[in-house]
Amino acid sequence: GCDLDNGEQPFLSFLVRAKGANQTYFGATDQNGNYLIRVDTGAYVVEAIPANAYWESCFPDGVPINLTSFYDTTLVNFPVKDMNIACPYLEVDISTPFLAPCTDINYTVEYENTGTVPASGAAATAVPPGAESLNSPENACSINSKSGNSNSAVITH
Repeated sequence: GCDLDNGEQPFLSFLVRAKGANQTYFGATDQNGNYLIRVDTGAYVVEAIPANAYWESCFPDGVPINLTSFYDTTLVNFPVKDMNIACPYLEVDISTPFLAPCTDINYTVEYENTGTVPASGAAATAVPPGAESLNSPENACSINSKSGNSNSAVITH
């Protein structure tokens, strides 16, 4: 439901939008569910944007706020509830800043489950274009995680 329960996990990487008459600002929640959006004075509607169709905000029209002085701070909490869909929702993104022949290329892989339940046994395999698999020596890649509990890794090919 929309009430905060003891032990409930915060929502990581949810977008938060502050929409004013002339400007729209965005922020994202951190690992503790906190966010920070710096805006000018004025009236805004602040809303959480659910990660996918499995979630919905308990305030679908947002929360109106009015900041009247500089360096003002206000706190807006957004309860978010699942849509009674018990399913993982896996997302994988792979990118590289550039491609150059005959050079080592670093690919950044980011992965996340934004579903309502854990994804048991989930795995992702990156295969370079034109390769049959990563099992042959000419297609060997090394994968280095940025930190022990990170949701991203760097693949060097």
